[in-house]
Amino acid sequence: MGNSSVLVVDDSPMFLQVVTRRLAEEVDADVVAVANLRATGTAMAERRFDVALVDLNLPDAPGGEVVDLALAHH
Repeated sequence: MGNSSVLVVDDSPMFLQVVTRRLAEEVDADVVAVANLRATGTAMAERRFDVALVDLNLPDAPGGEVVDLALAHH
């Protein structure tokens, strides 16, 4: 992937740690991990991501609002 970036969004610290570590080992990409909708919005406002892995149910977005946010940022 080289110079690619991946955003991982999940409210489970264990999941974030495992997925972030695995991605860092397996792909040549910058991996950013966040745990809520607010942090997702901040991360997406600061940079462009090539891939986003998002949890559909977050404490501050229980209705899947994070998907709409990700789609709005292409």
